[in-house]
Amino acid sequence: NGKILAAGSSDGKVSLWEVETGKLISYLMLNEPLVSGVAITNDGKTLLTSAYGGRAAAGGLGGSSLKVWDLSGIMGR
Repeated sequence: NGKILAAGSSDGKVSLWEVETGKLISYLMLNEPLVSGVAITNDGKTLLTSAYGGRAAAGGLGGSSLKVWDLSGIMGR
């Protein structure tokens, strides 16, 4: 919807910013430490995140995750 910007970081945090004002709205902490992707649906109601590098899995590789977030409560809608 062009009103919200989501940015992931290497510490497992996804920050949600209001584009018009540049104000930090909220942030989410993921279970995996390295955020590899974020996407917001066109209606601004849903956030998708992908991350990896957490819990050790077989072969010594970290785990990975894909999560769907409902932004209606976070965004106050």
